[in-house]
Amino acid sequence: MKIKYFKENPLFEIEEINYPRLLLIKDNKLTNKAINTFKKIFDLFSKNGEMKREQSINYFQNCGYDESEINKRIDDLFLYDKDKDGLILFEVFIKFYYDLGIFKKIRIK
Repeated sequence: MKIKYFKENPLFEIEEINYPRLLLIKDNKLTNKAINTFKKIFDLFSKNGEMKREQSINYFQNCGYDESEINKRIDDLFLYDKDKDGLILFEVFIKFYYDLGIFKKIRIK
């Protein structure tokens, strides 16, 4: 099966490879490996354990979203900023993705 990246104008394709992958959810809870993996991703784009709007733009751009999708994702993410301080902590970041159901849809090699 070929997977295309960038929906409207694919820049490249890869063949899906069958190899064991890290399950993200077990017994309806995130696994420690999943948490550690997403912590590494968060740490790449945050500063001192906090992600500001500017850093989240960089993160979503690196995920391959176009500008209109980025703005929506950021708005959705910052709905989780309950104290409205403009900062997303890791716990908020991972809750955002957990609530989206993303962990049920993907696996990490």
